Amino acid sequence: MTRIIVDDALKVKLQHLTAPAVLTDAQGNTIGTVLPVHLGATGLECPYPPEEIARRLANLGRLYSGEEIDAMLEKR
Repeated sequence: MTRIIVDDALKVKLQHLTAPAVLTDAQGNTIGTVLPVHLGATGLECPYPPEEIARRLANLGRLYSGEEIDAMLEKR
């Protein structure tokens, strides 16, 4: 992972984040996303209830290997 040292002004803006934040330049172009350390590995909660996850896992259908996917894409 690349490490970027921020100046004190940006540090003040970032240190009180309670949710992920998108960083943009002055023109509104996205530079990246910042995830506060205290939110853990992802900081995001799954929007699906456990029942929906179980239903989807029970109905996966046919699974393909990487090689099979590559072969299908090469045919296009």
